[in-house]
Amino acid sequence: MFFDDQEKILEIAKNTGFSIFVTDTFPSLPEASNLIIVEPEQDRIRINQIREITELVKTIASSHRFIIVKNAETMNPEAQNAFLKLLEEPKNNYHFVMFTREPSILLATVLSRAQIYFLRQTKSKSYDQETRDLAKSLITATGQNLVKLAEDLTNKKLHKTPREDAEKITAAAIDLLSNSYFETKNPKFLKKLNQLITLHQNLTRNGHIKLHIIADLC
Repeated sequence: MFFDDQEKILEIAKNTGFSIFVTDTFPSLPEASNLIIVEPEQDRIRINQIREITELVKTIASSHRFIIVKNAETMNPEAQNAFLKLLEEPKNNYHFVMFTREPSILLATVLSRAQIYFLRQTKSKSYDQETRDLAKSLITATGQNLVKLAEDLTNKKLHKTPREDAEKITAAAIDLLSNSYFETKNPKFLKKLNQLITLHQNLTRNGHIKLHIIADLC
């Protein structure tokens, strides 16, 4: 979903239970005692930090409280799985909010539980021309040309291994498409974004490159 009014972030979070905001920078939020901030320690959010939140939410809240996760892409898989357990039994008046630069790094199970908002302020990164062209091909791919595109992505060696290249190209496609959505507000782009995020997740899990490009983008 497209979103560009940062002042309404907490209002939206209050209505969704669990939301993810995709943005390059952490927005300004009001200083308040009902905000609990979780942020990276030495560039990582670890499971012990999530366990502390798990203990915290056992406390009954008589008013709205917000668990804010900064740079959620730095959560290791163990921390993300522990976070999922927090969501299995929702607690009254507790709301969970993640901010991330790279939604494709988050587990698919985490993404599937959240309402995802792409903030207008997010800007495309700089990519070399071949990466950009292949990313655009992923965005516009149809059933008729997916097989050839899968072959191209597997056989081309841009920078590293075919898998690392495919991951980079898919991440670039996610970045470019989210910004295209900002410009056009075309709801069809949201479906494609979800497909690309799923593809990136499967690639990072060592899924078969060709098969997932075809299956996830059909």
